Amino acid sequence: MGINLVLAVTVGDCFDLLRQKPNLAEVKFWAPSAANFLALPPGERFRFKLHAPRTGIVGGGICAH
Repeated sequence: MGINLVLAVTVGDCFDLLRQKPNLAEVKFWAPSAANFLALPPGERFRFKLHAPRTGIVGGGICAH
């Protein structure tokens, strides 16, 4: 069985804001677009990395829908 994984690039400002709120149980990400997110089916994993020069994987989650 294979594992699907999406590595999404995010901005440092968003990361810094969420990092200051350690008790969050859920964060919703969306894009103002008519197109649906089709990169992952529900239940698959994704990871976030920062733009250079602050590189590295900084978070992740499970695709809900």
